[in-house]
Amino acid sequence: MAQPIAKPLPVTFPLTPDFRGTERFSIRGLLMIDLDLFASLVPIALNNALAAFSSKRAEIMNIEVNRLREATNVLNA
Repeated sequence: MAQPIAKPLPVTFPLTPDFRGTERFSIRGLLMIDLDLFASLVPIALNNALAAFSSKRAEIMNIEVNRLREATNVLNA
């Protein structure tokens, strides 16, 4: 029977205690911040809902701005 090359280690979640916002300095002295790439992911349904909300909000704002411009033009005439 073949011997394993490496022993498996237990996985803990999160992989590091504070992976989001860990500061470190590079060789050139610049401050770099390591961010967890998966911390900012949102479900696709939430992303679609936010996009629909932003679109509807922009549409309503454009309607109101146009209504105010028309009223201003009527008052200035």
